[in-house]
Amino acid sequence: MVNLNAVTLQQIVTKDIDKKFFNRAENCQIKHINYISSNPNRVIFWITCGELYSDPKGQYVSFVFDGYVPKNRDTKKPLNTDLRMKCTCGWWKFGGVSYNATTEGYSYNYVENRFPEVKDPDLKNKACKHIIKAYNSLKHKTFKQIKKKYVRANMDFGFPTVEVEETFQTLLKWGENNNVQIDDEFLLSINKYNFEKIMVDLNVVV
Repeated sequence: MVNLNAVTLQQIVTKDIDKKFFNRAENCQIKHINYISSNPNRVIFWITCGELYSDPKGQYVSFVFDGYVPKNRDTKKPLNTDLRMKCTCGWWKFGGVSYNATTEGYSYNYVENRFPEVKDPDLKNKACKHIIKAYNSLKHKTFKQIKKKYVRANMDFGFPTVEVEETFQTLLKWGENNNVQIDDEFLLSINKYNFEKIMVDLNVVV
């Protein structure tokens, strides 16, 4: 869909969201995925959470920062930059978040027109705990710091790195949930050079 509004992560993740999602976000671990990016405006994270009711296979959280123009200094902050975003978790799809993302213009390739009268009649579910974890992790960071993380592995700026292959359990689970057949042969064809394109083509990420 076409982005309806200029929306930033700072405007989406507000105190109107139930506090329990902020608490649950504290139990999540966030990692950069080690892939070769073709779109400097796209960021894909792999997030796993520790609660018993969380899917241990993890989730993909992705952002496309429409308002980001790459520069040498890159001192602009992601939290204040127009974006679209998506998470592969069930709460994003069924908890009202996808409806809010569709109507408020920060969704992209998933359109949800069903009003969430059971899960979110007051339309407060703007983000899932995985998005909030990413929000907390991006606080006070600039695009320069995020991009530097792709070059220098593991400890700078609090983002450890995970290899593409280590996230395949998440992709398999996403395939099951979305009736997309993903077999071993397909997985073996994925590497850090084509990961982004395959994920976009499958509509796993924005």
